[in-house]
Amino acid sequence: MSDTMIAGDRVQFDVPMRFIDPDAAPGFVYLNAYDQNTMKFQTHRVVVTDARPMADNFILDRNGFALVRRPTEFTQFDDPARAEAVYYPEIAALVREVLGAEKVLVFHPALRRDVPSSRQRPARNAHLDYPVITYRRWAEQLMGADAAAEWLQRRFVGINIWRPLKPVLASPLAVCDGATLSTQDLRIGYAANETDNTDPRATFNLAYNPAQRWYYFRHMRPDEVLLIKIADSDASRVQGAPHSAIDDPTSAPDAPPRESYEIRALAFMPA
Repeated sequence: MSDTMIAGDRVQFDVPMRFIDPDAAPGFVYLNAYDQNTMKFQTHRVVVTDARPMADNFILDRNGFALVRRPTEFTQFDDPARAEAVYYPEIAALVREVLGAEKVLVFHPALRRDVPSSRQRPARNAHLDYPVITYRRWAEQLMGADAAAEWLQRRFVGINIWRPLKPVLASPLAVCDGATLSTQDLRIGYAANETDNTDPRATFNLAYNPAQRWYYFRHMRPDEVLLIKIADSDASRVQGAPHSAIDDPTSAPDAPPRESYEIRALAFMPA
């Protein structure tokens, strides 16, 4: 059961959420075979608040996430080549604009549909995707080791750009306020493409801490994107906003399943 409060424009409820078992050994998540995952999780109830009435209060450098209105005419998200040619440049321009970045790499998309037949369903555990060391590897892979070495001397920031493909009426994305995050709650794990641990990459999962504060933006639309900081090479800054899909108790029983598209960006800041 969930306690739901609706007061004016404000919606708040408590829901179960999966967190990594802080006492378990690091496990693997298999990106193409979720049933083979070896992560050990615990379930805790958390209070989630609709951030839409106070959306302007949340900014990337302070909270690790921000809601931005950014319409797009692109619709072919199931066509990787077209997305890379048309949508990636849109995202690079957005990240440069918001962060003031000098160079932006866009990569690693995920088209998620919350239906049993989908290979990429919404992730239902609190996580922060990838730490700084994994973004370093991606820079070397995408740019070449020599070119990456020069750029990696600067401050760089990993960003997840999350867009719904239709109004989100079920399974919204909840985000943890990075200002309430303790880095001690982040637990290392590994992601691999297949069950044979091919090219594993370090990941971060989140252990529960009652000090964490969780939010979501109710009924997000396709003309909106949620910018989520994932990593920051400057350890003195907020490192990111852990996130997880949740079951919204205010959703109608016949609400259509969530469809969303997310893509990662690596932003290099001015020297």
